[in-house]
Amino acid sequence: MLGNTLGSTDGAGNEVRFHFTTTIAPELEFMKSDIDVKRLSSIPNNDQFKERGGLMWDDLREMLNYGVGIAFHDVKTSNANNVDTVLMHYALAQNIILDSLFGRGCKTLAEPDGNKTYVEAALLYNPIQIMTAQTGTIELYPCKLNCCTNGLLLNRGFYQASDFQEPINAQFALPYKERRAIHVGVHETGDDWANGLLWLNNTYGKDGNDSIWVPSLEEYCEYNYYRLNTNISKTIDWDKLILHVKIPMGQYFYLPSITINIKGLKKNCVTEISSNNEVSGLSYADSKGGLMINIDCRRYLYQMASYYVGKYEKSRSRSDSLDARYFVYQLKDSPRKKELLARIK
Repeated sequence: MLGNTLGSTDGAGNEVRFHFTTTIAPELEFMKSDIDVKRLSSIPNNDQFKERGGLMWDDLREMLNYGVGIAFHDVKTSNANNVDTVLMHYALAQNIILDSLFGRGCKTLAEPDGNKTYVEAALLYNPIQIMTAQTGTIELYPCKLNCCTNGLLLNRGFYQASDFQEPINAQFALPYKERRAIHVGVHETGDDWANGLLWLNNTYGKDGNDSIWVPSLEEYCEYNYYRLNTNISKTIDWDKLILHVKIPMGQYFYLPSITINIKGLKKNCVTEISSNNEVSGLSYADSKGGLMINIDCRRYLYQMASYYVGKYEKSRSRSDSLDARYFVYQLKDSPRKKELLARIK
């Protein structure tokens, strides 16, 4: 398992790693703490993790590059049953997030401790666009959802690593249009969860039958919004098909990507697919009687790829090599991509 990455593919052979959502506590001081790596690395038996109250801002800045999402959870108040108080603290916490993550905002709530006050306050706080809890929720059926997630309280369940395989297997036994999304909540992780995620990768992920997608909550929220609201028009110029794609952006949206399916067209009939500079990543493949085109418009995708290539050039480690290739392969074909590929051969 050591050194293995976990994920699926985009349908065109490019790795898409498993993503997850982490809750954060912006108002608490431990997030601003410095870390003494040398001291912590000398503590045996993984007890170094007990030295910290949770993730720090430096952790999150790196994790966001890998597709990790963030969510509001507890706020710093002794009056968490008062809607106005929680609402005020959402705004305070958001300002800290924006400052600490260089303008990156939060649009997700993971309800803490079954306290519906947080949900009531979130419904009054426009930046929160997706919420999750254990009770009073709706089950998510992706193939049946025909609305945005704003105002919806989506179900999550807390599982042990030993029992989360059964509900996943049960969904895969159903026709895909009838499948329910499985949202797994976890408070503590260890080797058991690492092995559980490895099972997921080896069974339904890129090293299995490649039939699963594991996004963060906000990634799903955004993709569903783009799916419902993207405007696509076409013109035909002799043997050229031109698609005009307008992807709408919402507040604190960071993952503009969409898949376009063209019925009746096969890859072997296509000589070239090109795009304007708004598109940073592009891949395509045959899919379900047509051509599937994946479009990624993340603004800083090239900068991330360049960063991880530079990191690999310094370390020459296997893990940094995997990361460098992961980000470079997400880029659309271009001279800049060829230059980065040449640096990691």
